[in-house]
Amino acid sequence: MRVLFSFDVKNNNNNKRVFVKELSSLPASGTVEGRGCKHNSSDYHFIMELVAELPGRLLTGLALDANDDVFAVCACSGELLRLNKTNDTMIPIMATETSPHALAIDPRNGDVYLTDRSENAILKLEAVPNSKGHVEKDEKCDNDRGEVDYTVVRYLNSFENRQFVGPTALAVAPDGELFFTDAGAEGDSSFADPVGAVFRTLQGHSQVVPLCRRGLIRPTGIAVTSDKSVYVCEQGTNRVLRFVLRGTYYIGSVFAQLQGGMGPSAIAVRKSDGSIFVTQYDMKGSSSSSSPNEGAGGIITVIGRDGEVSGIVRTTCPSLCAIALDSQEETIYAVEADEASGGSRLLRFRLSRAAQQATE
Repeated sequence: MRVLFSFDVKNNNNNKRVFVKELSSLPASGTVEGRGCKHNSSDYHFIMELVAELPGRLLTGLALDANDDVFAVCACSGELLRLNKTNDTMIPIMATETSPHALAIDPRNGDVYLTDRSENAILKLEAVPNSKGHVEKDEKCDNDRGEVDYTVVRYLNSFENRQFVGPTALAVAPDGELFFTDAGAEGDSSFADPVGAVFRTLQGHSQVVPLCRRGLIRPTGIAVTSDKSVYVCEQGTNRVLRFVLRGTYYIGSVFAQLQGGMGPSAIAVRKSDGSIFVTQYDMKGSSSSSSPNEGAGGIITVIGRDGEVSGIVRTTCPSLCAIALDSQEETIYAVEADEASGGSRLLRFRLSRAAQQATE
């Protein structure tokens, strides 16, 4: 099989094209951007757009609800933001008064879950329709749905009466149960002290049980498939782990070993074909270029269900920290967060089969 990646990066504020870059089709064994890989997944065509720039806001969590509305959290201000798709701007809708890091939304009822670094806990923001409060209504975006406010609930903070080190990522399973990683702030989980763990809830969140009690180095991203297979980004070892359900317990293994950067930071799985999209994080140096043509940008690695790398997508900034798929599995959103400047960028990737593009 052959893979075609096309990039068309645009600034939506003035419709000015920043750069256009295309990689021609490659044979079944070749390289993409200098990285060796075997192309055994279905052909994809990517168009990458710059949706919004947020100077002064460091976004670290990203999630979509059942309506494919895009939400994010700012680690500095504690704000919950929503994308206004009419004019591609991120609108603050709530001050959580916490130190949020990761974000997940239950598509069944709209409940929002955050990891809170100040409390080393998971918070629950319960949606309260048509209420008056923190939400600023956007007439163009929400006039057919009404306002939405949230009530903050301190939710999960311990396992067997022991405080969490600090939840770092979380995901909602199809049945509404939570899966999350626990590793604390950077440096809390290390080669010398690998305290990173993976947990899940049972019986409507009434019980917390481990998939991996400890032994991981900086687990930073997690995704759950429809069959409850769990994929975890272990940043400290630059690899992706997979946990497979066997009866009532999980068996873990190394799914993919990655190369370069500081390791994977976030992960999303395409249900229709099992393709896995992994953002890889690296620090942005002072000499970093704004163009991925010079090799200083970020990397999203595409992995097939067999664990083989099927392609690489490059972005403009190496500090990729979040990724999410819409319900139609045709659009990917990703966040670049530059800690040096304290600003972020929201990217959107239109995803389709290359074969479909060829017939249009």
